Amino acid sequence: MRRFRYPLLVVASLLAATLAAAATRPHYGGVLRIETAAALNTLDPAQDGGFPADAAVRAHVAMLVFDRLVIPDPSSRSQPGLAASWEHDPDLRRWQFHLRRNVRLHDGSVLSARLVVTALSAANPAWRVRVFADDVAIESDSPLPNLLAELSLPRNSILARNADGLLIGTGPFRIAEWHGGQKIVLAANEDYWAGRPFLDRVEIVCSRALKDQALDLQLNRAD
Repeated sequence: MRRFRYPLLVVASLLAATLAAAATRPHYGGVLRIETAAALNTLDPAQDGGFPADAAVRAHVAMLVFDRLVIPDPSSRSQPGLAASWEHDPDLRRWQFHLRRNVRLHDGSVLSARLVVTALSAANPAWRVRVFADDVAIESDSPLPNLLAELSLPRNSILARNADGLLIGTGPFRIAEWHGGQKIVLAANEDYWAGRPFLDRVEIVCSRALKDQALDLQLNRAD
């Protein structure tokens, strides 16, 4: 039964490998259908609440919809994400991140340093985050040796809300449908800065009992 309990853990790993080569390989298309027992009341990765399984699924969805300033490679080393590069002072008290240029959110607007500051400040009220020219600076009275690892966590995703209140980001997929936490449909972001993802859509049905997941898998109603 374990394979039905945590389907998104495997799916996220497969999609991560897929997205890494998306800029140079063909567009295959298709729909990935996922079912999970988790009940998602929010897709905001910085929100608390719910069961650990719900938070885990929300974190995996966040990695498909939103980007972070830095991302970990398979060896957990920090690699450029929305930040093309960064630097810090000798005491690790001040970090400055140089953002990629012309990155667009799912609504077509250009990512700004101010939006990044707003997102990180909301998720980390204790941080001093500010706009510095076109860059983002994070400062502290004490050293921040683990800042890059912190910034790579899903809770530090860069996101905003559109005019309809729907969460938007810069990730490889955008939220196309959100049915009260029961079903989520993600559509490929055609203008993703790292290259269009292989899949056209990812459909996630929530609050499905394990026996129903097993049956749907056997009947080819889920992947």
